[in-house]
Amino acid sequence: MNTKNNYLKLDINMMSILMNRLFGISKKAYNKEKTGFTSILIKILKKLCKMVDTDFKKMNFAKENWYLQHEWTNEQENEFRIWLTSLLKHSSKARNSIMIHNIKDDVFISKFVESFILFYGWKLK
Repeated sequence: MNTKNNYLKLDINMMSILMNRLFGISKKAYNKEKTGFTSILIKILKKLCKMVDTDFKKMNFAKENWYLQHEWTNEQENEFRIWLTSLLKHSSKARNSIMIHNIKDDVFISKFVESFILFYGWKLK
């Protein structure tokens, strides 16, 4: 067994946990309604679907690795990045709804958006 590879896997797992705790989606983003999502998270997921011309209603977000079902270009990803950043910068309701820490700081919001895209963005073409 290669110890170096085990440490690398551990480092990647620890980084994932740390990023999720700092910039992850808040439990407030999920509700007990029919969809299980708040209106803000639904808005974000609809935009994510629209970016790749797929029907939001036909997506099964409960399916594991649902975000691997479609692909987008760098341009589409960047357009989504700009849109989500703007939404979070200008809407306290959006920040409070999906962010663990409701901080209106450009750097913090940017890191949250990057984490969101890393964990939930479509595959790149």
